[in-house]
Amino acid sequence: MATENEVTPVEAPAETPAPAETPKTEAAPAEIPAASTETEVAPEDVKVEEEPAKEKKMTKRKSLMQSFGITNLFSTSKPEETPEPEPIEEKGDIKNTEDFTYEVYETLPEFTPEHKSLMSKLLTPELFEQLKDLKTEKGYTLSNAIQTGVKTPHLGVGITAGDEESWTMFKDIMYPVIKGWHGFDPETQDHKSDLDASKLNFSDEQAAVFDKYVKSTRIRAARNVSGYALPAGTLAEDRAKVQELLCQAFDAFEGELKGKYYPLEGMSEEDKKFLLENGFLFQIPKQTNLLWHAGAARDWPKNRGIFHNDAKTALCWVNEEDHCRIISMQNGGNVKEVFARFCQISAALAKAAEENNTQLMVSEKLGFLGTCPSNLGTGLRGSVMIVLEKLNEDVIFLEAVCEKFDLQPRGSAGEHSAAEGGKWDISNKQRIGYTEVELVQKMIDGITYIIAIEEKLKEGVSKEDITAMLENPEDLLAKPEEEKDVVSDPQTEGSCCVIV
Repeated sequence: MATENEVTPVEAPAETPAPAETPKTEAAPAEIPAASTETEVAPEDVKVEEEPAKEKKMTKRKSLMQSFGITNLFSTSKPEETPEPEPIEEKGDIKNTEDFTYEVYETLPEFTPEHKSLMSKLLTPELFEQLKDLKTEKGYTLSNAIQTGVKTPHLGVGITAGDEESWTMFKDIMYPVIKGWHGFDPETQDHKSDLDASKLNFSDEQAAVFDKYVKSTRIRAARNVSGYALPAGTLAEDRAKVQELLCQAFDAFEGELKGKYYPLEGMSEEDKKFLLENGFLFQIPKQTNLLWHAGAARDWPKNRGIFHNDAKTALCWVNEEDHCRIISMQNGGNVKEVFARFCQISAALAKAAEENNTQLMVSEKLGFLGTCPSNLGTGLRGSVMIVLEKLNEDVIFLEAVCEKFDLQPRGSAGEHSAAEGGKWDISNKQRIGYTEVELVQKMIDGITYIIAIEEKLKEGVSKEDITAMLENPEDLLAKPEEEKDVVSDPQTEGSCCVIV
């Protein structure tokens, strides 16, 4: 499913020289698919237990983390706590800043027909009364969680998590929202993870065909660090510590991942221009964006920044919507290479968390956790920027084809409109209930069929015939029967031939 808070970096040109201090590297990807961010997320409980129960929990935690590709058990000790600052107002929210104030809703807000979010439809007066006085250990409340949905009526999800505990403390509203958005029921289902790129089926022949149509490939997801509040509910101390931890991870990157971190605060005009031209720089959220009224833009731009590797194929955004958004990308259509790099970045961040006596936020029910419920589970969005000239002539048909393969097309000219130059961003729909390998494989298979349809349209095959083939998609890949070899029969030469 798409995410709620879409962030679209500026599209990168084919080549952009790096600043003087940046080593000379390969050209930046010519076209980078837009990064999707419908944000809202969920975490697991972090209560202090007696020692015997704690040991039992550690065993379960180890098994869970191994299932998410994390081979070592992280220590459960929390980061050193810092003194909390005094509230700005005597009765105000301690998270309030000079540039943002959290609302306190004493009664259920009045939702109008303009409010589209699942939160506004599912939060009943009884449920509001049940949850309104609860507060997580980090200080996040129901009022904090729903503020963005109250003040930004057009949002589809309308609720955020401010820390890991929000996902359990407010589960009575979070779980129905998750079910409504993803069609995944956390009460009866568990999420699963698989970050082994070697399991993908992607032949050399497929790679060659993809390169004919696909201009660039991108795979992204969020990773958050347990023990620290999420951007919508953080204090300055937690935000600074997250940046410090992630910078330690970036400094340890080796080989292909080695690169440079650019803090937003104090960024030079030269670096800003370079990052903008490559489509790497994220901006302060607008007031129509989910993050603004969630409080995630407080104290902008402090303790936020962008990392990219020297080859400009790995990108990390720090303290934007989540602690870290990781993006693997490159020109062309080699999806397997892009996914392998994505898995490598994820593993490196998990290792950095371990070295700081913590772990990535992950839940047995909900998978990787973050700020927005729309990005739970894998949180993965794999996309290709692909040119489809014939399918671009009938956008409704293209959308129906993508729906068949659980893919989502996004053009440059708005909903149900042809894309400029026939260039489409096509990505997976689901986020939770499937493993990373399964979602990337679904994208590979779906794009393979879509390319086959594009080629059949070029050959003059009707849309009606193609629609019939969609009942059994393998028919789309069937090659015409090769002409059989014909040889002359000496006894009948000149009158007929024998087919062998």
